[in-house]
Amino acid sequence: MNIFLKSLQYLFNRNNLKYRFYKLAVVFISAFFILNSVNVNAQTTPPTQTFNIINFNSSLTYFPGGSVSVLFEPKGVFSLDNVFKLELSDASGNFGSPTILTSVEEFFTPVLNGRIPSGTPPGTGYKLRITYGPEAGPRTPFELPNAITIGSAPTTAISIPFISISSTAQGVDFRCLGDPNSTLQSNNQFGSFKQSNSTVLNSDLEINEVNGSWNSSTMKLYSSSVDGTWSSINLSVIDDFGFFTKIPQNTPVGYYLIEFTKTVGSRSLTYSYIFNFNTGNSGISNLSSESVCVGSAVDFEVSLSGISKNYPGSKYTIDWGDGSDIEVFTHNELINNQFVSHKFELPTCSSSDTELVGGKTFFKIDFNLLNKGFNSVCDVYSINGNGTSKYVNTSLAPVADFETQSFICEATVLRATDTSIPGAYGDINACLNNYLKDWYVTQPGGTERRVNLDRNPDGTLVNPNFEGWLDASGNLQIPSRFVKPGCWTIRLVVYNPPNTGCDIRTDIIKTVNVQATPVPEFTFSPGPEICNETKITFTNKS
Repeated sequence: MNIFLKSLQYLFNRNNLKYRFYKLAVVFISAFFILNSVNVNAQTTPPTQTFNIINFNSSLTYFPGGSVSVLFEPKGVFSLDNVFKLELSDASGNFGSPTILTSVEEFFTPVLNGRIPSGTPPGTGYKLRITYGPEAGPRTPFELPNAITIGSAPTTAISIPFISISSTAQGVDFRCLGDPNSTLQSNNQFGSFKQSNSTVLNSDLEINEVNGSWNSSTMKLYSSSVDGTWSSINLSVIDDFGFFTKIPQNTPVGYYLIEFTKTVGSRSLTYSYIFNFNTGNSGISNLSSESVCVGSAVDFEVSLSGISKNYPGSKYTIDWGDGSDIEVFTHNELINNQFVSHKFELPTCSSSDTELVGGKTFFKIDFNLLNKGFNSVCDVYSINGNGTSKYVNTSLAPVADFETQSFICEATVLRATDTSIPGAYGDINACLNNYLKDWYVTQPGGTERRVNLDRNPDGTLVNPNFEGWLDASGNLQIPSRFVKPGCWTIRLVVYNPPNTGCDIRTDIIKTVNVQATPVPEFTFSPGPEICNETKITFTNKS
């Protein structure tokens, strides 16, 4: 109904009266098909939101002012306005008034780096939990199973490991790396979103220490296998003109988690980074014809094999090219249901949003992948690559209607006047509305016959019985000699010409009651010879 009202508003912004009438017909026909069409795509129920905890070391003794890192894999579809929070309980493990260690506005992240507030009392019964959902709620908690120990604050500050990547490093297109010692909300991600499915690191990727922050640190690299299980390898911290480490050569595409554990005396902190070595694929294919009817669902399939190795934190947009709102999808949303559908409101020939391709107007459909980090913009999604474009031409089918009398007398001409609402089609920004029609007639006790005015090669009618059944405007006029008493059924079918896009045929059926002409007849009694003042009875025998 919103589509209908929007179209009406568009209509009455025009000044030309004739144009208004035509557009009004288009709007009503569009509303007819939109309200009566069925979306062929079954709605897929999003999978349950769960977490796979990749790693969290609950055996360490953390401290006030130190960082704590949880590696996890969000599973299921999280909304675009989702917020992940890492929360700390009180010393008894209660979350009545939790302390928020970090808050990340993302629908996907595999890392939460939090910082334990200064002044947190020592204790062995603290617990951590992750909450998720829109900031305004509802929010859902996920509690980590084991309690943790928080010791007293160290007398000397313990810095959080900070890294840098060379500007010439192979396989790295972006570097969103802030100093976690300045703010724990700093970016902790680097790598590439432009690899192909079969790419591997051609050489070791060197990661360097910044500001002497790696002392007393160990490192692990976490990766996911084809079956979805996570494993880790130790990364050696090499001391050679400063600390550095290397991600091994031949590492395949995927995203990886680098976890630092730093222990000074009896106190520890953890902090993690994300290394993206992901593809930047976007592919979509038509499941419907490129020429469709207004109000019909246009269906597309996103290539799962194409996007499967994109980063799960990717967004995708579809601009349908018809002035409607751009649709935004999360990666897991499309992995869960790769089928997308749209209904166009108006024919391309009447829209100002079309593109001319090969002399024909189309709605251009753009499917794009978006990631963060391009051009050093770390907190804003930007289009990654050229995307995929498809083209759709939409046409409007005519709607059948005609006028006729409900009752007529036998042996009179049976007339039916076509009053159908025209469709709309065309290859340029000017709609054509000529349509074809067929009349079908069922006489009393008979079977339905098409009024067949087809002609033989010599110009004679295939069925001469239908001679004169249509007037010059194509309206039905059954000659009086054929019109006998009883109920006649008239059906009109209308449709656009061939190869104009929308091949839907609409019809309407009406009944005409042909009444016999009465023949007057009566009798009387007594008679014919009667006496004066005799009562005569007349009986109608018509």
